[in-house]
Amino acid sequence: MGLHTNWHKTKIQNIGTGDAPRTVHIDNLAVETVSRFTYLGSDIDSDGYSYQEIHKRLGIAGSIMAQLDNVWRQQRLSLSTKLRIYTSLVQSVVLYDSETWTMCKVDSDRIQSFHMQALRRILGIRWYDKVSNAVVNERTKLPDYFSYC
Repeated sequence: MGLHTNWHKTKIQNIGTGDAPRTVHIDNLAVETVSRFTYLGSDIDSDGYSYQEIHKRLGIAGSIMAQLDNVWRQQRLSLSTKLRIYTSLVQSVVLYDSETWTMCKVDSDRIQSFHMQALRRILGIRWYDKVSNAVVNERTKLPDYFSYC
């Protein structure tokens, strides 16, 4: 078939507990041992937790929310259209590769907080309006992020 492994690009990683993997030599080349690498745009860390990946995803999604500010303020667009835009452009970025994340309570709280802030921004609700999360959920009818994961 003519396919060959590029050993210069191949890495070894130990995820979770245990000793670091031993150096492996193939064709007189040492395969590099790493504690972190990026695969298909997602960072994989040896400690097994996904804090940095979640932080990165929320940062990217926050940037997208800011770029769409004119859309959120648009009076002519219906709420359902705005929510479809949010779901397709923002939510998909946040949840990309989320099935592989190892999350703590703090991580899930940060993601949920971002979700509620985004919905409030779309609805035009300010912090001083004192609107509960239940009311926001009722108005948008969008499920929490964790019903997607």
